[in-house]
Amino acid sequence: MSVALKALVEAGAIKKICRGVYVKPAVFDAHIKRDLIAEAQVRVMQHRMLIAKQSRQNQKDPTAIYVRQLADREGITFAPTFADIWAKAVTK
Repeated sequence: MSVALKALVEAGAIKKICRGVYVKPAVFDAHIKRDLIAEAQVRVMQHRMLIAKQSRQNQKDPTAIYVRQLADREGITFAPTFADIWAKAVTK
C-alpha cells in the first residue's frame, strides 16, 4: 500500500475493502461490500483481457514477425539493461 493510501485510510477519508479496492466511507455499507468486490474483479478481468488481446495483435503484426524471425536467424537475444527495467517500472 502506498504511503498516500495508507494516510487516507488512517485519516478515515477512505476505507479499504480488499487488496486494491478502496471506497469512501459514505458509500461503504456491509451488504454492498460483496457487490463492490465483484465489480472490481470484473474490471480487473476486462483489463487483463484487453492486455492479452493487444499482446496477441502485436505478435501477429507482420513487422514484429519479421523482426523476431530475423533475430532468431542472426542469433540475437534481448538482454534488458538497467534503463529498460527502470522504464518498464515507471510506465506501469
